[in-house]
This record gives sequence, structure tokens and C-alpha cells, in this order.
Amino acid sequence: MSAPSTDVEPLAPEVRAALALAGGDLSLSDLFAMFATGLLPEPTRPEAAEVAPVTDADIERAAAMLMRAKALYGKVAPTDERELTGQELQALLRERNAIDELKNSIKAFEARKSGSLRQTVLIHMDRLAERTGQVVPEGEDATPRDASGHYLKEMKVRVPDTDQAFSWELSGGKADVDPARLLAAYEAGHITRVQYLSVTREARVYDPRKALDAIKRDPALFVALARHATVAKPQTGSLYVRKA
Repeated sequence: MSAPSTDVEPLAPEVRAALALAGGDLSLSDLFAMFATGLLPEPTRPEAAEVAPVTDADIERAAAMLMRAKALYGKVAPTDERELTGQELQALLRERNAIDELKNSIKAFEARKSGSLRQTVLIHMDRLAERTGQVVPEGEDATPRDASGHYLKEMKVRVPDTDQAFSWELSGGKADVDPARLLAAYEAGHITRVQYLSVTREARVYDPRKALDAIKRDPALFVALARHATVAKPQTGSLYVRKA
């Protein structure tokens, strides 16, 4: 194991300010996520997605598979717990295959839903959020974006003359110390043995409560943990259709 570095990385003012809030409105996970945000690659501005062509043959095949699946659906549904006959097993196999064929026949439509259709709706939301002042496009206070360049701000857009809305909902966005990386950081000399012991329990398991106490005593430890022992999970968004 190499000797720990004697150079103490200076703490930026925003890191000091964040640490002052630790244990209150902000958790260590929140702080690590804030630190990791500056390390993530810059998102690209989303461009209008091209619509993959769906031919008449694709539509006819999907319709045929739907009718086949409908004809076979639920034909074998015993009301008692018993063994099946050979004919029943054959019928279930035909039904299962028909469902698989139906799923394969609509792959182009699923790709449209999760690809260019999703992109088109999210670009609409991005522009609407900009026009209505719900986000800050640029500058130090810019609203964060996902890897595709869409704003990470929850939003709901009602579809006219319906009771439904497109809903952009966020999840993730946390970061926590990874035990394996924590040990590797210690072995590589990024943190001292005293620091390593201060953030782990007797079994040498990372302990967030001990870590918070240790960081308050030794603020430079925060940067060492954030840079060398933390695994960040970028915040992501999912597009749903909900009741407006």
C-alpha cells in the first residue's frame, strides 16, 4: 500500500457551505451527489428524432398476430390443480408462441414509443419549460439535464380534450460510498488508516453515521471519499401517461 498523500485538497466554498448543512436538510448521499454532478459529462442538447418507417406489411403482420393471439388466448385455464393433457400442453405452447410472435411483430411500434415519440414529447416539454421560465438554460444556475440533454425537472403536460397528460418523472440522482471502492481508496493511499477506521464499523463496513461525524472532524475527508470511494447514480427521467 502506498503512503497517503500529504497534500490536502482545498475545499471549495460551496463544499464548505454544503457540509455545514449536513445532518439537517442534506444527507451525505445528497452531498456526494452534488459533488459527482460536476464530474459527470456535459449533456448534449437533444435534437429532433427521426421516425423509423413502419410499412403496411408491418401493420398487416401485427394485426394478423393480434387476431391469432386473441383466438388462442385463455383456452386452457383449469379451475382445479391437476396435470394437463397432451392436447392442453400443445394448446398452451401455441398460445405462448402466438404471444411471442405478437410481441415481435410490434417491436417497430415499441421502438417508436420509446424512441422518437418520447424524444418529441420531451423536446416539447423542454421548450415549454424554457418559455414559461420553469428552467434556467445556461449559466451557473442552469437547470441540470440528463445524458440526452433533457431538463431534470418534473413536468406534466395535459393533452387537450382528454383526461390524460404526459408526465416527466424523476428518479435516482443519489450517490453513496461503495465499500469496495472505499477499501481501494485506503489501499491506494487516498485516505489514511485513521480516516478509514473512522468511517467503518468493526467489521469494516461503511457506516454513514460515523462518516458524517468523521467528516465534521476532518472536512478534507469529504473530498477524498467523494473523489475516490463514491459511486454516483445519475438522476434519470421516465415518461408516462397519467390522469391529468
